[in-house]
Amino acid sequence: IRDIVHGTPDLICNQIQPVGVVYTNISREHTQVAGVKNPFKDYVKAKTLLSESMHNGILITNADDPNTTFIGLNKEKDNHIIYYGLELEDYEDIFEEKDVLCPNCNNNLEYTTHYFNQRGIYHCSCGFKRPEPDVKLTRLLQENNKYYITIDVDAYNYHKKNNIRYTLEMELPVVGIHNLYNCLATIATYTAFTDKENIKDNVINFFENYEFVIPPGRFEIIKIGGKTIGVGQGDNGDALKVNSLLMKNYVDDELEFIYTTPEVNEEEIFED
Repeated sequence: IRDIVHGTPDLICNQIQPVGVVYTNISREHTQVAGVKNPFKDYVKAKTLLSESMHNGILITNADDPNTTFIGLNKEKDNHIIYYGLELEDYEDIFEEKDVLCPNCNNNLEYTTHYFNQRGIYHCSCGFKRPEPDVKLTRLLQENNKYYITIDVDAYNYHKKNNIRYTLEMELPVVGIHNLYNCLATIATYTAFTDKENIKDNVINFFENYEFVIPPGRFEIIKIGGKTIGVGQGDNGDALKVNSLLMKNYVDDELEFIYTTPEVNEEEIFED
């Protein structure tokens, strides 16, 4: 759902009448549709319409993204909202981030922590701020090509009409900060909608047996001639950041980038 014309999010929501909608993040990198870059506000509007007519359901959204948070805050009166995000004291983004506008008043947000792009811990003078996540990553330790993580869960369940609480201690491959967000969204969604009793055991069993490709179909790290080389695919600057962050896990000094582009005038997208 990147625009209203092609995605018809209002039609989808009205026809399906969902009991749940999941938001990951709303990035400026994803405003291009059919070769045309659309205004960011139109992209946000399209995403908002996807849950506009949902009532008495569960909206699962990224607390670290101000735009998805704003959608959640505006649906709190008639839906249960599950916020997920990072709660890490020692993580620091390596990129110099651009100013992010408050979705409530359009002034610049102030960030105390940047996790990745617009995602982080933020607040505004108008009172808008990042909420406390219900599903949160509280520990991230990397050793020997493994992530050792802790996730605290306190999320509403659709069937039990009550909150489910548990803590996960898991090992994962080095999947990148972006895929850790996807893991949180997955865990939040399963917790919200499963009718099973042994939720924690099922989550652990899934991740222990899931075969990760890092990230799926988009990145591979190989050794050639004593050099560490990352071969990646991505159609925007966001993907370039993701790939470079993954490489920083394996290379201590400076990185060199070589990219190819098959289309005329496509270089602009790498300048985003």
